[in-house]
Amino acid sequence: MKKILNYCNCFTYITTGILFVCAINFSLFHNGDIPQNTLWQILVSGFLTTAITVFLFPWNIDKTQEFVLRIILHYFCLCAVMIGCGIWFNWIDFGFKAMIRMAISVAGVYILTFFLNYIMGKKQAEEINQALSKRRSKE
Repeated sequence: MKKILNYCNCFTYITTGILFVCAINFSLFHNGDIPQNTLWQILVSGFLTTAITVFLFPWNIDKTQEFVLRIILHYFCLCAVMIGCGIWFNWIDFGFKAMIRMAISVAGVYILTFFLNYIMGKKQAEEINQALSKRRSKE
């Protein structure tokens, strides 16, 4: 159950980030409204990147070097998937500048998602500590 909840949280954060990036990119680089198909494409992209995150993100790694390597691998896999989705969904052209822009967008979503996970994890840890303190004071 915890893995399903973790997946749902990641999906929500990542998909929200992708939605923001799409809105910003369409506002800056395209004229007109966001096409209706883009909503489904955002959901597909969110699903794929969440699956990669669940499998590759270093959730419980103690060694700093391994943690950093897994973060880098995770980021590059996310970039590969999002560049692939961007080309498949015609969000970007197959060109160096477009791929760099997508990599920067992925970095933005990565930082946003990492920050949201940190805030939610910190809040949850505080709630657990408060509950433990109350339990200890009753004993």
